[in-house]
Amino acid sequence: MGCGGSTDGRKDDKEDGNKFVHRKPKVSIRIQPEVRPRKEGPHIVYVFGGPGSKKGRIVDDLVGVYGFKLLVVEDLILRELPRKVSRAIAVDTTKDVAELLKEEPSHLSLEWVLELLTTEMEKDINGRYLIDAMPNLRFLLRCEKFVKDCQYELSLFEKKYPISCALNLAIPEDKVIKNIQKHSAKHPSQMKEGGQSDEADTSRTVKRTALYEMSVKPYLEYFTSTHRLVTVDVSCGVPDLIWQKVNSFFSDNLEFTPKRTVNTVILFGSDDGDRKSVV
Repeated sequence: MGCGGSTDGRKDDKEDGNKFVHRKPKVSIRIQPEVRPRKEGPHIVYVFGGPGSKKGRIVDDLVGVYGFKLLVVEDLILRELPRKVSRAIAVDTTKDVAELLKEEPSHLSLEWVLELLTTEMEKDINGRYLIDAMPNLRFLLRCEKFVKDCQYELSLFEKKYPISCALNLAIPEDKVIKNIQKHSAKHPSQMKEGGQSDEADTSRTVKRTALYEMSVKPYLEYFTSTHRLVTVDVSCGVPDLIWQKVNSFFSDNLEFTPKRTVNTVILFGSDDGDRKSVV
């Protein structure tokens, strides 16, 4: 199964005489040649996706359909770091963690995080695991021993627990901003005072995207170098179409058997009475 692209068509309304032709948005996928099913567990897939990538929706569907256990690195750090330093200092809140790492960033390292992941996987060595490796909290991404060239640490980790592949939900920065602006225009009630919302703040989005791309780069380089990167173009911003492509990859290429299906149901109603009668 070599590298290749796959397309669902592209969004394009064209007038043909008196008819309009509408094509579905494009969702392409590139699969590197070393991506293949594993015969024995644990089955480990890293998943990456920056702002606007619909990662949350796709991850939820993968967990629900294929029975993955989601390991969120940010959650593990916030849970375990206070325990790690409890004998020396009291760390009770996220703000306390931020202050601790500001003073002593060496408390957070990639080696230690991989040890946390190993501990979780040892609870079920035949399980299916999705690893969400990139925290949202910016202060975590500023720790140099955590966000770094990951080749050495991941190579050691894989001697015990080989990783099937990395799934990268890719979207260009300009498309992220365009989608946010389009969403804000359609939902003006979500705007804050002054005519701006957090999501519509282009400057903030640019900074978030730049920090994410800098942080994720070593991981993408590692999986690219080992020919196990799966890249899905999610620029269309349509979760159902993105899920169709991802779902096909997991069932056809990785040969996972679904535990259940995900069906999208759209309900139409004329007023609150109709909604309440369904709820």
